[in-house]
Amino acid sequence: MTEIVPAGADSPYRERIEALNAEAFPEPERTSYDDMLLAEKAGCGGLFAALEDGEFVGFTYLLWQEGILYIYYLAVEPALRGRGCGSRIIGTLAEMYPGRIMALSAETPPDRSDTEDIRSRRIRFYERNGFVDDRRPVPWRGIPFDMMYRGGLIPDDRMKKFFDETEKARKAARGGLGGASSRNGSS
Repeated sequence: MTEIVPAGADSPYRERIEALNAEAFPEPERTSYDDMLLAEKAGCGGLFAALEDGEFVGFTYLLWQEGILYIYYLAVEPALRGRGCGSRIIGTLAEMYPGRIMALSAETPPDRSDTEDIRSRRIRFYERNGFVDDRRPVPWRGIPFDMMYRGGLIPDDRMKKFFDETEKARKAARGGLGGASSRNGSS
């Protein structure tokens, strides 16, 4: 059974999350631990450790609002990848947040037919877990990302509003100080 537990500033999983964050996400896509905590402070999301049998297996950073659960990050420990941990995390999130459309963005592969490309493999992983790729790349920091949904589709204008409002809430929680570490759905 996969357990999803809050990972606050004093979390016993902080070092593991920070190390996995650095390993799993390239610098241009990475958000600091402290910046991820702003979503909880703002009331629009949270940072969570994923545990199996009491052991840390990964983490997820979520944003939410009005029927949407956005998976900003989902990462599994390298030694555990390919063993179903990511799928179990998604299943647990679906149980924790019933009735919400789950959304995420995945980097658009340059050649969707290249089955070895990590970007193609990520998209196929999410498709196996019930997500639908809308195949309309959205630029973020000059990199195209595909929006993917599970439980329904969300119009582009609604997603833009979601990103704008959650970013505004996180900036307010930060004390109005901006930063380049958050994804807002536009370039």
